[in-house]
This record gives sequence, C-alpha cells and structure tokens, in this order.
Amino acid sequence: MSRRNEIADLYQELLDSSEWKPLEQKPSRTNSRHLFVVTNDLGYDARAELYGKLLRNDIQANVHYRPIYRNTYYARMNKYNPADYPGAERYYASALSLPMYFDLEDSQVHLVAAVLGR
Repeated sequence: MSRRNEIADLYQELLDSSEWKPLEQKPSRTNSRHLFVVTNDLGYDARAELYGKLLRNDIQANVHYRPIYRNTYYARMNKYNPADYPGAERYYASALSLPMYFDLEDSQVHLVAAVLGR
C-alpha cells in the first residue's frame, strides 16, 4: 500500500493545477488506493475527450461508477428516471479512474498527468 500512496501523492502534486481534480481524501481515513479518480464539472463530453486522449497515448482508464439504473437490467424496467438522481448523474458524467497499480512507474504517472494537462 505504501507504493500506491506514493503514486497517489505524485498524481496529487502533478495535477494540482489541472482542471481534473482528484477526489478529496479525508486525512483521518486510510485509503487502499485501489483507484485514483479524477473529476471535473465539464460533463460527459469532456470526460469522453479525455478518455480518448488517454487511449491514443496507450493509457488505460476506466469510468467509475455507472449508476445502477443505467445497467441494462434496470434500464429495461423503465422505473428509474436519471433526473431523480442528479448527484449520481453528475458524478457519472465527470469521473474517470486513472491507472493505479503497484508497479506503475513515476515516469508513467508523469505521462498520464501530461496528457491530462493538454
């Protein structure tokens, strides 16, 4: 877990002036750092654009978390209106998980941060 904390600290430092902000961590809590999520308030299009930029640079990212009512099983029920869940929609539209694994090298973190800054 210490290496993941080092990686997270480096991301925090490199993304300090980015429009993509890491999720806030409570200092009184321990975090396993299995994900490193960044968000912004620009919505789906900005997230899709960043996702594409990362992929074009051979950087794998993920969208976390899709609201459950958007999954096929629940969507087919037609019981859930996304407008009833603005917080879930806002988070879904803006969140992207960056690479975070034990043997991620500092140079790779720098590359990810550089792509976010473009």
